Amino acid sequence: MVATTRDGDADDPLTAALEVEGADVKVWPTLAFSGPDDSGALTAALAEADSYDWLVLTSARAVPHTQALGPWPGGRLRVAAVGERTAARVRESGWPVHVEGDGEGAEGLVRALAREGRLAGARVLYPAGSLARPALEDALRARGAEVRRVEAYRTLICPPDAAVVRPVLDSFEGVVVAHGICPRYSDIDAYWMTACAIDEAVRNAVAVGVDLDHLAGLDNFCWCDPVQSDKTPDGHFKLAQLVRANMAIYDITTVYGVPCISGKDSMKNDYSIGKTKISVPPTLLYSVIGKIADVRKAVTMDAKRPQDLVYILGETRDELGGSEWFAQNNAIGNKAPRVDAKKAVKLYRALNKAIQAGLVASCHDCSDGGLAVALAETAFAGGMGLNVDLKSVPYRGKKRDDYILFSETASRFVATIRLKDQAKFEKLMAGNVVSEIGFVASDGLFQVSGLSGRAIIQEKISTLKSAWQKPLNF
Repeated sequence: MVATTRDGDADDPLTAALEVEGADVKVWPTLAFSGPDDSGALTAALAEADSYDWLVLTSARAVPHTQALGPWPGGRLRVAAVGERTAARVRESGWPVHVEGDGEGAEGLVRALAREGRLAGARVLYPAGSLARPALEDALRARGAEVRRVEAYRTLICPPDAAVVRPVLDSFEGVVVAHGICPRYSDIDAYWMTACAIDEAVRNAVAVGVDLDHLAGLDNFCWCDPVQSDKTPDGHFKLAQLVRANMAIYDITTVYGVPCISGKDSMKNDYSIGKTKISVPPTLLYSVIGKIADVRKAVTMDAKRPQDLVYILGETRDELGGSEWFAQNNAIGNKAPRVDAKKAVKLYRALNKAIQAGLVASCHDCSDGGLAVALAETAFAGGMGLNVDLKSVPYRGKKRDDYILFSETASRFVATIRLKDQAKFEKLMAGNVVSEIGFVASDGLFQVSGLSGRAIIQEKISTLKSAWQKPLNF
């Protein structure tokens, strides 16, 4: 088996060459790519393409975005490609390549352009990636060219559900750190708030490939004053909430086999001003630290390639109490998510085997916002679209599209699987609640059909990503 950190592009020559030699190539990318955040700037620049002398392309990834212009505009515009692969991608579409670099990056391309004539006064259109270095445009400007750089695509860091660190560089063993916190659930029952926080931390670690037998926990209590007094007339109730939280810690960690090796207690999180008292909700922040035998097998949450299959792991139930969806609608509810620890452990061990076997392309836990948010995050993290059918989601409860989409039932994951790995994956997951619910698409659209079979969501992933980033996009 050969692991590559490329992004799984079907035209990747490295992957193709390795497969020709008989290698079993597993793609664990550290980067993903998507269209530009502002496609308007690129569209406007392309509309004026015939006013430029040169269209300079330094990456094959920029070609399909640039060719949104349509047929070759002709005129005085000429195309310069940085190297063989980029030039080949341009020619595949019927556009000409007038200058091809010598394979030595920006400097080689500038030399090749200079051989074609004076660059002083030449107008250059440069569609580039968001992280492209300024070496090319600096070199062209130094020779007197007028350069207009526009963003053609964005480079994304592939995010995992947990931090994976390789502390000793002469070993591929890694350390995994993950967290779970669900304060809203304590408005209903502090026991299930605590159970869900523990489960969230554990499943985040499982999602990246942690070894469940090498996992330890840390409990951080963030609590309001639980001591009965004139200032705290409900102290007995808050103390009872604390007792139930500790019962949950014992019950869940015992089944999971995750010892609590440390923790922190903060028990007076209250503020009074005049006759008004403000208290934090009873909250447990649960953290886990664990081991992954080989960091090269760690899995990230982003969809990797078109036509990969989308799976939901775990049953979805009518459990929206304390959910983001109910909060959006000014409600709390009375049915908080509950953790079936024995079923969860069985699922987690099966998933770990599938990850270690290299059968899981991406994996993301379902938490705040439920299945809908997990799917959207998987899509825009990878710059891919998703097509999903809610009729295929294993579900118990009131038959409503919004309940299936936004229920925050614990112990669930969204995973994507390559078609060639489907049979092996399903064999390893046998005996657990697992269902294929859709596929990854290249169109950049998040599309969901509801229980009626009609489309209920059809949105650009760029729009969803902007909404997701907006609260903290200072």
